[in-house]
Amino acid sequence: MICNFRLGIKADNVKILSTPHYYGLTVETFVNYIDEINGLKDYFPDKKDERMRLPRSFIINVMYSRVGVKIKDWVKTVIEERNKRLISKQDIGLQLDDEIRAAFLSST
Repeated sequence: MICNFRLGIKADNVKILSTPHYYGLTVETFVNYIDEINGLKDYFPDKKDERMRLPRSFIINVMYSRVGVKIKDWVKTVIEERNKRLISKQDIGLQLDDEIRAAFLSST
């Protein structure tokens, strides 16, 4: 894989964002998001197929390091939407004790 990275990120500026393997938080989704954010492409290979071969954690951590809270909020939104779908699909909310339901809804 030939990479033409034009910019780098200093180690002090690297941020780590742990993301679960949920629908909507895939390498393909991340790679498509790279094209939507101005200037983010400079930190990745030019060709999309080369980007697809990068480790998932590398992609999201570079995105988070460069963009910051916007990426973290986007990931959080995807997680929350997934949890809401799961609750309504499996009718979990009706089967849980109030304290447990509150803890589940507040967790990610």
